[in-house]
Amino acid sequence: MTICIAAICDGGDSIVVAADRMFTAGPPLNLEFEPPISKIEKLGDACVAMSSGNGLYASELAEKVRSRLKGSTGGKNPKLVNVVAYTKEAYVNFRNEKVQDQILSAHLGPDFANAVSKSVSLPTYLKDQPQMYQQMIIQNANFNLGVEVTIAGCDESGSHIY
Repeated sequence: MTICIAAICDGGDSIVVAADRMFTAGPPLNLEFEPPISKIEKLGDACVAMSSGNGLYASELAEKVRSRLKGSTGGKNPKLVNVVAYTKEAYVNFRNEKVQDQILSAHLGPDFANAVSKSVSLPTYLKDQPQMYQQMIIQNANFNLGVEVTIAGCDESGSHIY
């Protein structure tokens, strides 16, 4: 179990964060190890993301957010509300990529990928197979990246935890 803690202090002028370093690989490996890798990712001068769950996915999400911040603010002191919006957007897009890879492409194969490249939608592609379409929709709805993110930092309006 990952521990991520954030606390606002100094009357709202500062924030303190902490996270453990334990990583767990579930079945069939059932391993726990503590590498010299932090679960706290710096997003800006006074902003971090703390993550639990799939560490590789969390790192990819943080990199996408940093890239977006760099393009909009040069990575310097972003507004926390923007960081949260960019994180949400990156999470949704990343989840959709994984659904495409792990559910749709895995079940429907290269013919579906070819159809998508020609702007054919999933409902159109599976119009003659309503049960398969329904199964894909259910799997999509139940798909979980297995990543939880806490954003903490300070901007001109004070300290915030999301």
